[in-house]
Order: sequence, then structure tokens, then C-alpha cells
Amino acid sequence: MDIDFENINGRKLIDIRDSYKYLEKHIPGSINIEENKILLMPEYYINRNEEYVIYCDNGYRSMKVSNFLNTQGYKVYNLTGGINLYLKNNS
Repeated sequence: MDIDFENINGRKLIDIRDSYKYLEKHIPGSINIEENKILLMPEYYINRNEEYVIYCDNGYRSMKVSNFLNTQGYKVYNLTGGINLYLKNNS
């Protein structure tokens, strides 16, 4: 499921890009959990009782990751357009 930034409404925001990209730029309030880590051990990083919004550069990888996590029983949304659209709309 895709979600626009304006509709996050208190959901936890997760940046799944590599840590060096997160350090270069990220959405304020987000945390960094790299894609490979969250896919291998989601139970270590997220809780099935909470809702999350994940993002990557343009939304393609985070869409795939959110779809997978949803099939595993997690409540995860994909941020439409990723950080690139966020930066375009908030610069």
C-alpha cells in the first residue's frame, strides 16, 4: 500500500537505504534500517502491532519490501515517490 507524506499521521518512518545515503540526507524523524536487515529479520526491527511507513530513493524498492512485509503480517506502507519526491515537495 502506498501512502503520501501528508498522511503518515504518527506512523514510524523507516529509511531502508544504505546507511551512507541516510547520513547524507533523510526525512526528519526517520530511522535507518537497511533493506537487507529488515528483510532477513523483520521481527528484530519492527512489531506486528504497530504501523510503519518505509521509503527508499524513489519508492520502487520500498514498495517491494512493504509488500513482502505485509504478507508476513506486518502493517507497512510505502512512501509514494520515496525521499526524492519528499525533497522535491519540501525544499
